[in-house]
Amino acid sequence: MGPSGCGKSTLLDALAGRLASNTRKSGEVLINGRKQKLAFGTSAYVTQDDILMTTLTVREAVYYSAHLQLPDTMTSAEKRFRAETTIKEMGLQDALNTRIGGWAVKGLSGGQKRRVSICMEILTRPKLLFLDEPTSGLDSAASYHVMSRIVGLAKHDGRTVVASIHQPSSEVFELFHNLCLLSYGKTVYFGPRSFTSESRGAMLMFIAAFLTFMAIGGFPSFVEDMKIFQRERLNGHYGVTSFVIGNTLSTTPYLALISIIPGAMAYYLVGLQKSFDHFVYFVLVLFTCMMLVESLMMIVASVVPDFLMGIITGAGIQGVMMLNWASFACLTISQGRSGGTPCSMWPSKGEEILRDVWQVNLSYSKWVDLAVLLGMVVLYRSLFLFTVKIKENFKSIVGAYLRHN
Repeated sequence: MGPSGCGKSTLLDALAGRLASNTRKSGEVLINGRKQKLAFGTSAYVTQDDILMTTLTVREAVYYSAHLQLPDTMTSAEKRFRAETTIKEMGLQDALNTRIGGWAVKGLSGGQKRRVSICMEILTRPKLLFLDEPTSGLDSAASYHVMSRIVGLAKHDGRTVVASIHQPSSEVFELFHNLCLLSYGKTVYFGPRSFTSESRGAMLMFIAAFLTFMAIGGFPSFVEDMKIFQRERLNGHYGVTSFVIGNTLSTTPYLALISIIPGAMAYYLVGLQKSFDHFVYFVLVLFTCMMLVESLMMIVASVVPDFLMGIITGAGIQGVMMLNWASFACLTISQGRSGGTPCSMWPSKGEEILRDVWQVNLSYSKWVDLAVLLGMVVLYRSLFLFTVKIKENFKSIVGAYLRHN
């Protein structure tokens, strides 16, 4: 898959052995892990253009093609049966006696013509089927109908289908098992189609949002901590700085445990990157996010001592943070985490999209993002420290003023 001019048809021709003999090419084409030629009947190639006899009916076109392609060892009855069976497999039985038609003669629709072309190529029951832009010129409904028929044949006969496609609908895209993304003749991605599923990004967002919102649920304990601190502060047991540092050190192991255990279960159950460094980065992001939210809630607890109002205030602030996600969505693409952009109508490189369209700086590391989160944690803890000190000074000033009056 890729934009026009990225090399889809050329790659398909190279795999099918249709390139000219004077074309310079490198690499090997292996069939079942072995280098061998594609014998007659082993593979079939359906071109992008439907070149058919416009005066023939569907039955005649497929039947004549069967007589020409199938071996002489088969009787005429067997060839006719093969032709009729193939027509039914492609869902053309209702158009058996309909002329194919052309620009001057009304006949089949674009989707039906495409299925007739496929019928004529799969009469020999090839195990390998090449399709060059099978949905080109078709609407979304016709494209899905054509591709669903092909998928049905592949499942029924154990056939391998290799198709080049420009910009499929989501329904057609879900029919494929593997994906090869091309740009400027180079491979951008090659692997399972499910890798590009948006559910991966939704899962990551859900885990981070769920654990950080759980930190808001601990607001009542923050209020109790503030009450105990105020009592012990009046008794002169310790200062504000000692309280903030002690609170940070005491909550760090607890938040780390929450990040590791649920994070490990969710991380490996859904099949994310198996390397240990990716998992460590994932856990560190969860840890810093929860530490950040807890720091925010400590600031709220120092200002709003009421349980209900404090939870509403903290949840509202975090909700506003999450609503401002669009400007940061492109950053996940450059770090290879999740996300993506739709196929463009012109040849383009991934680096050009990130740099020119999304204005992303490609020279920094993902660890810089983590460092920014840690910096925000330090900033919020410092704000908590200053808030408590300012509140103390304000209370002393107000108390002195009231005593003076």
